[in-house]
Amino acid sequence: MTRRIAAGLALLVLAGGLAGCRLPPSDMTMQRGSQLLAAGSPKSAIPFLSQTVASTPDGPEPLALLSLAYALDMQPDRAIAQARLVRTRPNQPPGWETVAVGIAEMVGRRPEAAEQTLQRVASATSPDMPIGQAARQWLALAQVLGGRREQAIETLQGLAEYPPMKASAMLWAVLIHSQAGQAKQSAEALTQCAAAIRIHDEPVPAGDLSGQALYDSAVATAAAGNLETAGTRFATLLQQQESGVADTPVWMALLAAARGEWPAARVLLKEACRNGSVRSRGLASQLFAVVCALEDRPDAMIEHMLGGQRLLGRSATPAYVLEQPKPEPVWFSDNLK
Repeated sequence: MTRRIAAGLALLVLAGGLAGCRLPPSDMTMQRGSQLLAAGSPKSAIPFLSQTVASTPDGPEPLALLSLAYALDMQPDRAIAQARLVRTRPNQPPGWETVAVGIAEMVGRRPEAAEQTLQRVASATSPDMPIGQAARQWLALAQVLGGRREQAIETLQGLAEYPPMKASAMLWAVLIHSQAGQAKQSAEALTQCAAAIRIHDEPVPAGDLSGQALYDSAVATAAAGNLETAGTRFATLLQQQESGVADTPVWMALLAAARGEWPAARVLLKEACRNGSVRSRGLASQLFAVVCALEDRPDAMIEHMLGGQRLLGRSATPAYVLEQPKPEPVWFSDNLK
């Protein structure tokens, strides 16, 4: 039985919008632009989406994706201009172009405006919809950038009520609580995350462990709330294998955060962006985007989100699996591969 934490956070944030669009099967230009955007390359996606918009200027989906691409490429004025061109029906709930405006407002250092914009989307959509999930994630980041961290935690707690998003939301909460000096809450969030990943209740193996069994036992121990023992087992796993094994470097950073050791956790997470498997580095980069939001660095936040997205897109296999069973879906984004 395998479990994994290295599922993409930004996969949902970037590609969720594509899941909500009706792409014409014959429109290869649109398809290619969508793929590049989902792969974390908005700059490369812009020419393809612009070409699609030029040929179908009234199409709401191409305009919405183009505005999203401009926002993620940190061209906020162009993103907002494209979003204004989207034609909507009366009483139609806000769409992906509104999410793009919220991102653009964050890039433009207007977190309060971004929060209001994204709150409109979140209020009008269910968390079981891709746009509802993405809007809530971006809303939490806008609240962090605006210094409203308690509200960000509330947003994440609401998102965690939708089971496929629980582990993702709790990971973000681990970092937000820890940076605020709330070690107890950070530890609780990490325990909830581990419990969400450990979706089956097998007994923890006994005796000398290694490889996958040791990893599973460490996750199970964390899910039981014994983070100290979990940390010892993850440290042993690093000693047994090369430093790139699994997503253990990310776990070590999160455990430091849960102990209230924020400076060390930040350093470890930054190092995890460079060390470990491709998928582990991708996850670390996306989590470090939350760190950048906590430090009021929206440009760096976007850069790490996109960097993590590109890394995750390069790896088609689970991060830590020593054998190769079929991976279990843990987060919604697993279904977007």
